[in-house]
Amino acid sequence: MKRRENKANGVALKRVIVVILLMIIKIHQLSAQKYERKVPVKVGGGLELFTSGNWHGTLYSPSLSLNKGRNMFYGGALIQKRSSQVVGGRFGYSFNLSDPKGSLDYDEGNQEEDYQQEPVQECKSLLHLNFFSYVQYINNGGLSYVAARTEQLTHRDGTTNWNSVKLNTAEVCLGFELNVRFSERITWKNFIGGSVYYHINYVQGMYHERVAPTLVIGTGIHICPL
Repeated sequence: MKRRENKANGVALKRVIVVILLMIIKIHQLSAQKYERKVPVKVGGGLELFTSGNWHGTLYSPSLSLNKGRNMFYGGALIQKRSSQVVGGRFGYSFNLSDPKGSLDYDEGNQEEDYQQEPVQECKSLLHLNFFSYVQYINNGGLSYVAARTEQLTHRDGTTNWNSVKLNTAEVCLGFELNVRFSERITWKNFIGGSVYYHINYVQGMYHERVAPTLVIGTGIHICPL
């Protein structure tokens, strides 16, 4: 009888220990979730000036961006310098390569006063190296002055007014950015990349090719957060 009681007490003790262990694990999980740092999403904006060999000349691009940690997504309109008209749009992605720890942002909102661990500080370095990519589309964009002049010199018959020719052009670009931080919010961006353009409509016999790889260079100012 006594052995049965001892056995029953042992089983009950084991159950209590299991329950206590499960409670400890659960509390630890809840605590980890509570203090898990959430990287905030910041809204930024900027203005870029760039050019490529797609025949359309220099373009301006005012844009808005969503920044989260080392990642930035951005999009905006394309304004042709020669015509001063909105001729298309661009969507791009940028990834910071110069911060190996990825500690670009932190969220202090979830931290208790008795939580002693220091928050991960935002990257304060003066220079940032980024990888970037973008896709863009130009609708009814005119030729740049140089491109129109080249076509005029090539086609001396004078049957086409190259200053009035409009092209629809798709372009994809990959490259690198060197960002110089002026302050907590303002960054000067300089970039270079390789792209491939394709003219959806095309005037047969043009000196310039319909599809070709080309070089993209540009500069701009980025402000985050706005």
